[in-house]
Amino acid sequence: MPVNWNAERIRDYAELHANEEQRYITEALIWRTVSIGINEITERNAEEFAVRCHMYQEVYSGMDITYADIHRRIGLRTNAASITTAAFNKGMITAMRDTAARNIASQATALSESGVTA
Repeated sequence: MPVNWNAERIRDYAELHANEEQRYITEALIWRTVSIGINEITERNAEEFAVRCHMYQEVYSGMDITYADIHRRIGLRTNAASITTAAFNKGMITAMRDTAARNIASQATALSESGVTA
């Protein structure tokens, strides 16, 4: 499904759009709405949006998006599916565990191949 977005409600959006770096941040936030399951940045949810972005960045890396970047784009809306906080947290925990398991398996393989025994 294509991501549709609307920036009409962002204060001074034309100013943001005129700056290439700021435009890149806006585009990253548009795609991040899909990843974190919040389809609109509002005054009321900006902190939760930032928390989810930070959690996502910790697990998957990617562009460092700050609270200031998010707050500056209050009014941005997309057609991303909404995800509850509980479901988002569960997904992050699963992703962290999967990453840890892969890392440990890789370390165990390397240790085994080196001939070291416990």
